[in-house]
Amino acid sequence: MVREVVRLKVEDIDTERMMIHIRQGKGRNDRYTILSEVALKALRKYAAIEKQSDWLFPTFLCYTFIGRVDRFKIYTRVTWT
Repeated sequence: MVREVVRLKVEDIDTERMMIHIRQGKGRNDRYTILSEVALKALRKYAAIEKQSDWLFPTFLCYTFIGRVDRFKIYTRVTWT
């Protein structure tokens, strides 16, 4: 879910185990999910162009509701840059 993605911190990405730690996701439960090579490559590209922060997507944290346009911007910035 987009809500889970925008709340990811850099520390939630475990590149050694290729896992992502989702905090307080569906049902307010923590869980792990698989980090694919393609996703890791995209995240590294994104990190190379964004300012360093504790959050992966710091500019989206101030919004309570993330609309379709914002989801598209996140997807576009990660996959096409």
